[in-house]
Order: sequence, then structure tokens, then C-alpha cells
Amino acid sequence: MDSPSSLKDPVAILIVDDEEILQTTIKNCISRFAGVPQERIYLASSGEEGLELLSKQDDIGVVCSDHDIFRSMNGGKFLSIVKERYPKDYRMLLTGNPDRYDEFVNSELCHGCYKKPFDIKLFVEGIKKGIEWHLSQG
Repeated sequence: MDSPSSLKDPVAILIVDDEEILQTTIKNCISRFAGVPQERIYLASSGEEGLELLSKQDDIGVVCSDHDIFRSMNGGKFLSIVKERYPKDYRMLLTGNPDRYDEFVNSELCHGCYKKPFDIKLFVEGIKKGIEWHLSQG
């Protein structure tokens, strides 16, 4: 897949998932297929950790969270806080719960929702779209 020229711009990605193997897999997919350098992809294991990274890293423009992170807040709650505090960030949600998928797709909580296991090509296209969208927000 070709990387859009805007991927050279300083937009970082935040992945929030409590499963380390999924964090690594997603990070590698984004790096390999979307052309985002690994050092521009931040990882968090909880919503709280994700919010802390967002408060410290002003280069994050795309936030992707699993819905079922097992701490004090789920991915939906996390993304609602992101939406409020960082409205220019593109929000993506991953869910392994097919019963909730339509609810998320039809909400304004996220710009993109992906069922696990997700189609890598569609997911990477979502990341690229998110980078473009974030850059267009000025």
C-alpha cells in the first residue's frame, strides 16, 4: 500500500488495548502498511494511561481504543473523554462484541468502528483516513 505524502507530517497514533499481543500486532500493521514510524505509535494499556499520554504528547492525532479494556473505564468512556478534550483527534474503536457494533457505528463517539478480528486492509485505510482528517482540522 502506498503511503500518502501527509504521513510524513508529525501525526502520531495512540493505541489503547489491555492485551499486549494486540498492541504489538496493531503497531506493526500500522508501521508496515500505513508507513507510520514505530516511534510515532504510542501504546497504552488502559484509558487512564491513554489520557495521561494524550496530556503529555501533543503530536497524537489518531486514537484507537479497544472497547473492552479491563480497568476502571471501557473504551467507550475513554473515547467520550477524548472527544470532549481533544476534538481534533480522529477516534477509532475496536470491539470483539458484535452485539454492540451497530450501536458504536451509529454513534458520534468514534469516526470508525472495527470488529475483531478486523480486516487489516480496512483498518489501515481507517488509520490513513484518520491522519488525513486530523491534518485537515488545522
